Amino acid sequence: MQTITQDAELVATSKGKKTVVMVHATWCPFCVRFKPAFVQETAHLQGWEPLECLIDDEANPIWNKHRINVVPTILFLEDGKVTARLDGTLGRGLKADQLAAALKNAGAVA
Repeated sequence: MQTITQDAELVATSKGKKTVVMVHATWCPFCVRFKPAFVQETAHLQGWEPLECLIDDEANPIWNKHRINVVPTILFLEDGKVTARLDGTLGRGLKADQLAAALKNAGAVA
């Protein structure tokens, strides 16, 4: 799975395809706990590419451009544009079942 850190990489990597992106930070304990679930749930997607977006620096423009308030956050991009998202909950993060439901709603899994 590819890891990116800049918005230009995010746009370029998702151009012309469907991408599910976990936006996270290494200093976030909820991200660390959620990452294995993201890897497992996205390992066999059909037609969607999983991608990690690491934004450790709070000055990273991705925070503002995509209105990230809590990490982890999941972005669904089609041809470089966000079509859906799943935001983490402050003090709780995300759970595998939330991701599974979001993947199903986005049409990434049957």
